[in-house]
Amino acid sequence: MAIMIPPIPNDFHGSHGEERIFRALRALPNEVIVLHSLRWTNSGTWNPKINKPQGEADFIVINPMLGILVLEVKGGEIRCEDGQWYQKNRNSGVEERIWPEEQASRTKFRILEELKVRFGGSDSTLVCHAVWFPDQLIDDRSSLPMSYPSETTLDSS
Repeated sequence: MAIMIPPIPNDFHGSHGEERIFRALRALPNEVIVLHSLRWTNSGTWNPKINKPQGEADFIVINPMLGILVLEVKGGEIRCEDGQWYQKNRNSGVEERIWPEEQASRTKFRILEELKVRFGGSDSTLVCHAVWFPDQLIDDRSSLPMSYPSETTLDSS
């Protein structure tokens, strides 16, 4: 069983998808460390045109032998139209535009920046990101935007 940090979250931000993914990731091998809801701030030079001052990763999966995977989870009612993602807010019922791949990517680059600062820029650690839609089955992957390849876009299957 993977090492989960925290072992049992106080809440999953009301996301049933995050809760299900947490349980699934817990079944990973013992050497894997999973961080849930890691919040970060940008320690470098902040430019609002290219980065954000802070962010949050739903999950960071660390396998000492393979690398680091940043996971952004988007559960509930999701749809993609003309390359844009939309999610129905579970409280208000209002549909909002979302950028899940961009969220995961920002955290990935923040981790890479931190590894460079702390360990001298070693490129030996693989850091990648993915998006997981646990409540959706993506039938036609050819309709997804180019930034959502099959290898990094997970669905309910």
